[in-house]
Amino acid sequence: MKRLAFASLLVCMIAALWIPQTDAAGPAPAFAPDQVVIQFREGATAAQQQATRGRVRAVQRQVLRRQGTGLARLELATLPAGSNVQAAIATLQGDPAVEFAEPNWLYTTGPVTPSAVANDRGYQNGSHWNLYGDKTTPYANQFGSQAGKRGRPTVPGARRSTSG
Repeated sequence: MKRLAFASLLVCMIAALWIPQTDAAGPAPAFAPDQVVIQFREGATAAQQQATRGRVRAVQRQVLRRQGTGLARLELATLPAGSNVQAAIATLQGDPAVEFAEPNWLYTTGPVTPSAVANDRGYQNGSHWNLYGDKTTPYANQFGSQAGKRGRPTVPGARRSTSG
């Protein structure tokens, strides 16, 4: 019985270490704070648009697309500082003049790691003969696409090739 209790305690301790710890505050939102994107229905009047913005105390920041009448069709709007963006969106989506509303999403890319050196083993060992040029090192092919000829080393540690 003691072995079973010890084994179950050990399993619980290992599981507790295995489960990743999360920040209590949670991750930062993936959208701009205090901003919403609003698309009005075609034909929404200036008075309807102003009344819609007034429901969430938003101010038009930028018109992204216009209706045929010249009024905003899609716009970026700013909310008062500290506003709950999700609550504002829920309010806006209930408005008959609004086609949709969403946060101003932030799109990012991962870190860019520049690499002037090919890291494809097939390219490095001579297998991609069609990509070499007449001046690539250490492999040369006068009938290749010359892709490796543009002044970049083709193999880590190789001398820089020259363009003719």
